[in-house]
Amino acid sequence: MMDQDRWMELKAWTSDPLLEPVDDGVLARLYDGSSILLRPVHPGDKMRIEEGLSSLSPQSIYYRFGRQLRRLTDRDLTYFTEVDQDQHIAWGAVDPDDPAEAGLGIARMIRESRDSQRAEIALTVIDSYHGLGLGTMLLATLHALAKKCNIETLRACVMRENHAVVAWFQRLGARPVEMDCQVILDWDLADSACRTDSAQRLMELSRQIQRLPSVHAYWRR
Repeated sequence: MMDQDRWMELKAWTSDPLLEPVDDGVLARLYDGSSILLRPVHPGDKMRIEEGLSSLSPQSIYYRFGRQLRRLTDRDLTYFTEVDQDQHIAWGAVDPDDPAEAGLGIARMIRESRDSQRAEIALTVIDSYHGLGLGTMLLATLHALAKKCNIETLRACVMRENHAVVAWFQRLGARPVEMDCQVILDWDLADSACRTDSAQRLMELSRQIQRLPSVHAYWRR
């Protein structure tokens, strides 16, 4: 059970003005007060993604890819960065105080077929930013963008051993639909029955993101 001090900290995190629109995305604040820039992924992010892989522990790499990787191929990097932001939507988190904008995390959703209302999602956060709310911020961004583009269900495929993330998605209201080496969870975005603290916090962040002018401008492109 969450202790009272932690709950008050997280409540303040979603109540304070966390988000500030900027031309190329959204400035946001994490639990520890540090700033991040959330923005669409573009082809110039290939090196950031390569460097991000080197910032992941072997366990984090396994949880994301289901195997160990030393490097990403050119084909991988093209797939991850040259996205149309319609069928394949990807946003990343970078350090706005770093001139090189080091990559801190990335989230993507890919429609199962053209104009499908279900999309598979994937999130990655570098290890040094675990526990700061970046995963929640990235998932709230996907939730907000899904609402904008008529996606009704987000599907997460999580390694079975990744108990913390499986439990997190279940607290948000996602339901396991298949279990093997991966747990496949479907999150119905129209289902408002889930009233856990995690779900309410993420929904409030999503609503804040949806109202930002920079997100509206992104969808008018």
